[in-house]
Amino acid sequence: MNDQEFKVYVNKRRNKWKHKKFIANNNVFVEDELTREQLLRKIKECIEDVKHSRYFEALVEVIERNVELKPKAIVCYGLGRLAASNCSRYQFALLSLLKNTLDCQNVFVFDPIFTELDKDVLSNVYQCEIITENEKCKRRVGCEQVFFFMPHCDKALFNNLLWINWDVFCLSNVIIFGNSFSSMIDAIVSKEAKAQFNYLVNVLSLNLVNECRIENNFRLKDVFNDLSLHLFPVSEMDESVLSACYSLQSPVYNEENDVI
Repeated sequence: MNDQEFKVYVNKRRNKWKHKKFIANNNVFVEDELTREQLLRKIKECIEDVKHSRYFEALVEVIERNVELKPKAIVCYGLGRLAASNCSRYQFALLSLLKNTLDCQNVFVFDPIFTELDKDVLSNVYQCEIITENEKCKRRVGCEQVFFFMPHCDKALFNNLLWINWDVFCLSNVIIFGNSFSSMIDAIVSKEAKAQFNYLVNVLSLNLVNECRIENNFRLKDVFNDLSLHLFPVSEMDESVLSACYSLQSPVYNEENDVI
């Protein structure tokens, strides 16, 4: 497997909701495809469901307490196939609501398994811009904050995102809503794996991240399970610490370690 390519698989537990979404082939169990009209109706239903949930209310409260500036853009990786996955539709519903909450009109989305119907609905109905190439989550931010929406992506993708932004100027402008960093690191046992995911490991061990956990009280437990908001309040005083952990070489992963 090429380094940190998006792969999609369904958890070994027989669970109709949970999808691990990160990069490779399309061999995944999915629901029957919906028509465009059915998909639009389902998405609206999901938006209403999430909008009136305690989970969304709690997430908004956490964002309002911790995000001081309005993000320049929202970037979403690994959303999955909207027309074939109820989990993906619910996660997109949350993304759509956050777009309004953050008052952010620049929303970029990517998943290698998007169908033409998915792209049509995302771009023409919900005004999202489709990222045309697989960045492997190596998107460097500039001088304004960017909100990364990455529920249930692989830890290699988070590690890539941290690597490409591993300096004071960029890291302080990164906000990540995705898998709990602490949970991912707790699952890494071997020294080899810790070395491969060293940016994830170091951002925690060096206390460079504030992780705000969101209680999973949504009625469908596997849609938003184990997700947190992550912010990186680094300053110029942290530059030498960051430099000591950085390598110009892009992270490389062994196949046996590139999934949780």
